Amino acid sequence: MTPVKTQLANLIQLAKADGQLAPEEVMLIFGIAERHGLTKYDMDDIVAKADEWSTVPPADQNERMVFFYQLLILATVDKQVDASEAVMLKRIGGELGLHENNVDEAINHILENTQTDLSEVEIRAILGAGLN
Repeated sequence: MTPVKTQLANLIQLAKADGQLAPEEVMLIFGIAERHGLTKYDMDDIVAKADEWSTVPPADQNERMVFFYQLLILATVDKQVDASEAVMLKRIGGELGLHENNVDEAINHILENTQTDLSEVEIRAILGAGLN
C-alpha cells in the first residue's frame, strides 16, 4: 500500500467518523485523489477497504505534515471536531510521528483561526516541532 492510498483511506475513515459525510469532505478527498492521478477503480478499491488499511507514513517529514494537515482540514470543514474525529486525528497523528499535544494544538489553531489555506511554513510552525 502506498502512502497516498493509505492517506485517502484515512481521509475516508475520518469523514465517516462523525456519521455525516459532507459534500465538502467528498470534494476534498476526490480532489486529492485526482491530484495524485488515481483512477475511479483505485478509489473504489480504497473506499471498499478503507477500514482495513493501516497508515503507511511517507518517509519525508514535510509530506507527513501535509498528510496530517489534509486530515485536519477535513475534520474541521464543519467548524467543529467531535470526539470520534479527535480520537482518529490523535491515532493517525501518532502514526505519522506527531506528539499528541501538537495534534491538540493544531486542532485548536484551525478551529480558532478558521483559516484553512496555511502555507507550508505555517504548517511547519504548528506541527514541525511535534514530529518525531
